[in-house]
Amino acid sequence: TTTTTTTTTITVSTTTSTNLVHPFQRMFEGYTPLFYGTLPNNLHPMRFEAAFQEENEIEVFTVPTVDVCLSKCNVNQDCVGIFMRVQDGDVIRCHLLSNILDGVGIITNSESVSLIKGNLPSTTTTLVSSTTAYSLFNEFCCNHGGYEPVYFGDFEEVAQPQRFKAAFNVDYEITITTVSLVVDCLGQCSADELCMGVFVRYKSESVFRCHLLNNLLGGEGISTNSISASFSKVTSTRSSTTITTPSTTTTVSTFNPFDGISYPGYTSIFFWSSEWQRNSNAFQSCV
Repeated sequence: TTTTTTTTTITVSTTTSTNLVHPFQRMFEGYTPLFYGTLPNNLHPMRFEAAFQEENEIEVFTVPTVDVCLSKCNVNQDCVGIFMRVQDGDVIRCHLLSNILDGVGIITNSESVSLIKGNLPSTTTTLVSSTTAYSLFNEFCCNHGGYEPVYFGDFEEVAQPQRFKAAFNVDYEITITTVSLVVDCLGQCSADELCMGVFVRYKSESVFRCHLLNNLLGGEGISTNSISASFSKVTSTRSSTTITTPSTTTTVSTFNPFDGISYPGYTSIFFWSSEWQRNSNAFQSCV
């Protein structure tokens, strides 16, 4: 009897995967990353709002590497920050910025990084304690007769921080000044007939930046990371209806008596308007 033995050889191919690091996820000598876009593991993609604004961009060009973009900013005294983005899958676009708008950011779907030249400025590294933030929210939210809050910025009390889209647009800004109180900013708007509303943002203790706006773009808003509030000026128009009875004639005003009024010694807890409903999650904290 003859026995035949068959041997089968099985070759197993093993592939070792390596997680590649994105070229923007690295150290940038002489620069501080402030925002990352749609990079791996980044849950909150943002970028400099100043990017793509012609008045803030020195130059925009394609570079072969990240370091070339950094070197371009290094030799330009006017360059205070960089916005870099990946275009068409593998092309790096380099935006040199002369103004980063105090580090204000907006949500983005770009594969990008926003860099400040040098260390973070004190205005962006200021840590606000919960107690201070609470008092700041009250400073922004309440008792501003003649003005209606439309948006609030990055407060714990606000689920979706937003601001007027018109802010930071030179076509709609009348002036930008520094004030010590929010009410001082509103007073400036009241004194200017062209002013339709204001965007007020916190910079440091008792320091606010006041943007007077001549156009609110219909109240259109965008996301923001600024500690801020956007107010529209209330333009009240009184209308009357005359009711005639056999013995008396009574004029009933259809003007809302609570509209645009401040109450000395009292704090308004709730307001009711279509605009204010956008920030209804803030009602319970406005005390």
